[in-house]
Amino acid sequence: MADLALLVDDAASRADVSAVEMAEVFGEAARAANDVLNAFITLTPEAARADAARVDAARAAGLPLPLDGMPITVKDNMDLAGWPTTAASRSTSDVPASVDAEAVRRVREAGGLVIGKANLHELAFGMTTTNPPPFGVTLNPWDHGRIAGGSSGGTAAAVAADLSVGGLGTDTGGSIRVPSALTGLTGLRPTFGRISTRGVFPLSWTLDTAGPIARSAHDAALLYRVMAGWDPDDPRSDPSRGEEDGWPGGPTFAGIRFGIAGGFFHEGVAPDVAATVDRATQEFADLGAEVEPIRVDFSESTLHDVAAVIRADAYALHRARYAEAPALYGAEIRERLELGRTVAGWQVTGALQRAHEFRHSLRKAFDRVDVILSPTTRITAPVIGGPSIEVTWQLMALTYPWSFAGVPAISVPVGLSPDGLPVGVQLAAAWGREELLLGIASVYQEATSWHRQRPPQGQGISIV
Repeated sequence: MADLALLVDDAASRADVSAVEMAEVFGEAARAANDVLNAFITLTPEAARADAARVDAARAAGLPLPLDGMPITVKDNMDLAGWPTTAASRSTSDVPASVDAEAVRRVREAGGLVIGKANLHELAFGMTTTNPPPFGVTLNPWDHGRIAGGSSGGTAAAVAADLSVGGLGTDTGGSIRVPSALTGLTGLRPTFGRISTRGVFPLSWTLDTAGPIARSAHDAALLYRVMAGWDPDDPRSDPSRGEEDGWPGGPTFAGIRFGIAGGFFHEGVAPDVAATVDRATQEFADLGAEVEPIRVDFSESTLHDVAAVIRADAYALHRARYAEAPALYGAEIRERLELGRTVAGWQVTGALQRAHEFRHSLRKAFDRVDVILSPTTRITAPVIGGPSIEVTWQLMALTYPWSFAGVPAISVPVGLSPDGLPVGVQLAAAWGREELLLGIASVYQEATSWHRQRPPQGQGISIV
């Protein structure tokens, strides 16, 4: 069998393998690993073969597609024609989707091969991907006793274990960035409205986004560029977000201003995470970045504002179904929906007003710096079985601010803790500056190899 790690790391090697063979190799690896990791809810070999046939036909015609046979995992809250969208919940319909979600359609049309639909935290409403039966718990490839994060935990686990090259996830409060950080991957939450969420089962109409997860920033950028762009049939798609400028820098960070977030963004961060992020900050400076401390007007109390909006949106979405059949929801989700039931209108309107104020303060901050740097999460991957809501609060504290503002943010792997678990740095930029973030991540990854680190033997399921 082909060396999956080589195919993941080297796009040129992928180009030397037919798309049909790529679909078979990665599909077989996913089948072999899934009994252990539980990364996938459904494997989709029929979709992968159909995708591969289109890619090979385009190659034969001398018109290779942008993704050119990249094996992809799709989070199972995104529609894939011919398969039901479970959102990892018994409360959803088992009727197969009739068409692809718009982001999925664009990826398949560009030459992505859909290997399977990934597990997620039930209804994308949590950060652990620990679900009741039949969906179960997704294991972290770095340590099978730990979570892979959420809610895009299955997508991240599949990419981290080399079961696909890239993945499509969703991010409301951190659901792309958190699992990327906990599994050593690159994950991008785009500007709100930049990537269509049509055909995505919603959690929060106010904050939902979709975006890419990959081992490298290079592959994340390929996916992002295919996914991004106005969708006239999506009411949340932003037509003002046109074509973006490319990477504005060069092979270093000369002239790029990094603001190091203090205050709230240092509170509660585990010492091993803080030390790893400090080392990475020095690496950015060594590559030419202009580094300075910056104040960001966000506090622990504002976290409750973000939570109130998400909980109220989720309860509004599920209110009728929950009243009709509460037993179809897992116990944790019922607890979260009950929290949503108690959110008052005045709390939501107050929270939204404070979101406007926070955005206003960020405009001033981004006049001073190009990106704001912080840890992605306060802790490394927790062990399975901890109190989910409390663990979620620890994991999403540093990702919520950028969701609240609607700005793009990326998690980039920057090292391992002393116990061998991945640590991510989060970079946020002004609205519409995804290419800046992807460029910074790419330059950093040219100079370092953290994104190429694999789980220890016997933990990751990389088949050779």
